[in-house]
Order: sequence, then structure tokens, then C-alpha cells
Amino acid sequence: MMSYFVEFTSILGIAYSIYFLVLRRTKLFDFTRIFLIGALAMSLISPFVKFESTIAPSLVKIEEIVDFSPISTMQENVSDLKTSVIDTDESFGFSMNVLWLVYALITSLFFIKFIKNLYSLLLLAGTSTSKKRGLNLVLIQKRATPFSFFNFLFVDSEKDKEGKISEFVILHEEVHAKQLHSLDILFVELIKCAFWFNPFVWLFKKAITENHEYQVDECILKKEADGSAYRYEIIDSVMNKKSPSLVSGFSYLQIKNRINMMAKPNSRPYTRISKIMIVVVLFSTALTLNSFKLNQAEPFVVVLDAGHGGKDPGFRKGEIMEKEINLKISRKLEAYSKKGEVEIILSRSIDEFVSLKGRVDFINSKKADLLLSIHSEGLGTLGHQVGVHGFYPRLSPASDAVDTISMEYANVLIKNGLGELKQGKGTQPANFVVLQSLNCPGVLLSLGNMENEVESEILQNDKSLNKIANDIYKKLNILRKNR
Repeated sequence: MMSYFVEFTSILGIAYSIYFLVLRRTKLFDFTRIFLIGALAMSLISPFVKFESTIAPSLVKIEEIVDFSPISTMQENVSDLKTSVIDTDESFGFSMNVLWLVYALITSLFFIKFIKNLYSLLLLAGTSTSKKRGLNLVLIQKRATPFSFFNFLFVDSEKDKEGKISEFVILHEEVHAKQLHSLDILFVELIKCAFWFNPFVWLFKKAITENHEYQVDECILKKEADGSAYRYEIIDSVMNKKSPSLVSGFSYLQIKNRINMMAKPNSRPYTRISKIMIVVVLFSTALTLNSFKLNQAEPFVVVLDAGHGGKDPGFRKGEIMEKEINLKISRKLEAYSKKGEVEIILSRSIDEFVSLKGRVDFINSKKADLLLSIHSEGLGTLGHQVGVHGFYPRLSPASDAVDTISMEYANVLIKNGLGELKQGKGTQPANFVVLQSLNCPGVLLSLGNMENEVESEILQNDKSLNKIANDIYKKLNILRKNR
């Protein structure tokens, strides 16, 4: 609902800007009326009209080296963080509920006032007993400027008895009635009740009522050879008198604008047509741009599982632990995902222990397109191999059948190696727990051997890890395009 208010306001703001800059000082009164009412209506409808178009985002070329501060082995106080987030959400939700309550209360008051005013007018209209120039005459017992509401003319009963109601006044209100200006005012008043907080709605009401007066003035001046008497009548009739908000009256506070507009010469046909075309093109463009919703293609969601963690260090060589290398590469990959179309979710972002079952449950809860588990090797871990290896799941531990999609993904990921690590002997099926019971394809990558002197140096070098992460990300993009 909040997005609707924002969109409605932005479209209405554009429409009013077009009116103010192009139409406000022209004598295109009929077109201006159509534009103002049409713009209000289209601003109400446009947020609901959407033409969605899905576009595939361009690949992000990642060449920059991302520096990371050392990863702390101290666990963050996760429970305190969660409590803070929950408290913030609850506070925000309470504030929004209060705002909606205030909005509903004020809106109700506006609608009540509108209905009360309308009901009062209808009661007065029911007392009509005679007609003047085709208008139903309603006599009111208070000093007020004559005004009309559809084909009802409301006049001061005392002035009517004294015969002081000018023919210009009656003619003025007759034109209002014939052009159904009361319909426009009812429409804008209803919108004002719902969008009382929107300054553009109030500006539109002012513009519409002003344009009504211009229309009537132009119509009368076409019938009257001498417009000076009519101008004097306008000045006399507005002195210290007001009309109800729902009606068309022989009054307007900005009387100077009306006098100036009457004296203004008509523009050339070419100028009039040009301004109409400018308004149509500008507002149509605004509506079109607002109606089209460009969606990025669905991202390729990868749950990145940094192997081991916490009390489980994985393979260890002196002070170098596999869990730290796995986490470094995972965090670098997560940073790349913010710039592209591959959405990476970490199963752990700090040095914490997560059980194998907990990892599988987390992966399945994210409805991912791929699980990618990051590991390194050591003596006796995965056969003391060197290079990059890939593992994919069997359909069941006792079966020779394998998940072919996972196998294809594994082949793409290890092809030609990663960074400075060369491709190993290939890919093979495995019964690792983290690859079982998944609801998505899964690949476990073994990135080098920590007991190999060359590969150990690669895995401890931050720039080398950047290259590995960069290559993995590029290959994940290939998987996204071919899925």
C-alpha cells in the first residue's frame, strides 16, 4: 500500500509539473480540463497496470582484488544480534500500525465531512420551487455568492426578492451546469478525502476550479460584445463572499488571474497544437515508463558450504587449518555475488561448528540451485591427491546411479583448474553426508593439497585465493546461463 501512495504521488507530481509549465497560462481550457481530470484518473490506475519484462543481467567482469581483514576465530554473540533485530522489527511494525491508524482516522473525518456537505446540498436542492434559464432555483436564507450544483442554482432569497441577481450571474452558473463542472469537483473531492496528505491533490483541485472559471468566462465573452460589464460584475460578486466547497460559484479568490486571462489574446493554431502534442507525449512517456517493470532474471542461488569449522578444524598443518582456508574462499565468493547475478548464501560466515545434518537442513531450506561445498586435502583425507577435484552425489549410498546434473556441474567447475591450482584427475561420485538428502544438485570441491609444498603456498596466499574465488564465480555464471 505504501508503494502505491509513493507511485501515485510521483505520477501526479509529473502531471502537475506538465500542467504548470505548459498549460497553466494557455487558453486551451477544454484540453486542460481533459488533461487535469484524466491525469488524476490515470494516476489512480497506473500503479495497478504493469507490463513485466524479464531481462538477463549482463555478466559482471570482476578484475579488482578484494582485500579482507583477518577472519576472527572468536564467535560473535549471535543471540544478542538476533534479539536486537527482533526488537527493531517489532518497534517498526508498531510505528507503522500507529501511522495507519492515524491515516484511517483522518481519512474517515474527511469522508464524513464530504458526505455531510453533499447531504446538506441535496436537502437544499429539494426545496427548489421555480426555474431560471433552465436552472432549478433554490432560495437560501443567508448572505452568499450565488452558486450552482449541477442544474440547481442557489441564491440569496433577499437578493432574489429585491431583483438584485444579475443576468451575468445566472448566465455564469448556467454555463457551469451545462459543462457538468460539478462532476469534476465531486471527483476531486473524493480523491482529496483519501489522499488528504498529498499536496498535489490540493494543487489539482485549485487548478481544476480555476480552469472551470476560465472556461465559463471564455464562453460568456463569446456571447457578449462588450466584456467590461462582465468583468465589473466578477469583481463586485466576489467581495467578502464565499461558496461551499462542492459547488461552482460566481467567485474566485485569484480574480486577477481571470481578468488577465480574459484580456490575453488567443495563440496561433500551430502553437496550440504544439503544446497539446508536448503534453500528450510527456505524460504518455511518464505513464509508459511507470507501467513497465523490468525484472532481472532469476538469480542462480548457490549455498556455499565452508567445510569444517569451530571445534572441527579439518586438516591441519602447523598453525594453518583447513577450516580457515575454506572460510576465506567462501567469504571472497560471497563478496563477488553482490556484484552479479549469482546469489551466494553462506552456511557459515564465522568460525563456528555446524553439524552435517544442520548443514543439509540449512541448504534445503534455502531452495537453492546448487550446493557448493569447499574443502582442501591432506594426507589420508581424500587420497592425498593434488590439484582441483570434484565430487557429486550418488542417488543412494548403495547405488551406482548418480545425479547427472551434479556431475555436469562438477565437470564445469574443475575444468582447467581454478586460479593457480591445476585440474586434478577429474570428478567422481561420493557418499559424503553433505551431498546426501539434498533437494538440489550438489558438488564438493577439493581445492589442492595442504601437504604439497607448492599448493600449500597457494592456499596461504591471499591474492591466490582471490584468483580461485574469481574463477569459481565465473564458472558459476556459466552454470547459470546453461541451467
